Amino acid sequence: MKINCFIKEEDIDFSLIKEIPFSFAKNNLIMPLRKENGTLIAAISDEKGMLALAELSKYFGLKPVPLKIEKKLIIEAIHRFYGQIGFDQKVMEVISGDDLSSIATEFEKPRDLLELTDEAPIIRLLNALFQQAVKERSSDIHIEPYEKELIIRFRIDGVLHKILTLPKIIHEALINRIKIMSNLDIAEKRLPQDGRIRILVGGKDIDIRVSIIPTSYGERAVLRLL
Repeated sequence: MKINCFIKEEDIDFSLIKEIPFSFAKNNLIMPLRKENGTLIAAISDEKGMLALAELSKYFGLKPVPLKIEKKLIIEAIHRFYGQIGFDQKVMEVISGDDLSSIATEFEKPRDLLELTDEAPIIRLLNALFQQAVKERSSDIHIEPYEKELIIRFRIDGVLHKILTLPKIIHEALINRIKIMSNLDIAEKRLPQDGRIRILVGGKDIDIRVSIIPTSYGERAVLRLL
């Protein structure tokens, strides 16, 4: 079976790739996708990947189904999806056990986010989001409130990807922190607002255009990285 398209998030069973070490996938150029009807489906590009798939299939007791795609697409997928697992764990460590309603004081000037790891939880959460967005070469960060949860999406190559699902309880604190950083009115929740943020990530100056839009479940934020 052959495919020549980009591997999408909906193709991936994240519970499966958590069982397979990143080093194994990287060294063998194999991107595990999912288990389906007694088979193990994985993207490979060469004989080395085929042998790795045979080894994994034997371990799981499943029939191997290889999908042959370009080597560069497999490398991109391995780093993207394994990186997403690590990012999810990092963010959950940031928000667990902390007082998430606390909001730190406003930045007086751009500061390097890589130096902010010991500060308040909301700052560390935004730190992680900005760093990951730059790493993924995302053009936009979407923060979308729903009735019981908060969804974070990145726009990458024109396509929105769901990155995180967070507890709704942190929504107001996160939006307020963004407003403070972009010099917006935190008391105004009924009207749209636009602002800008300047940050440093790894010494790189990043300009971010901020749009806050009221919705029925609270304020939605769109942050465009320029």
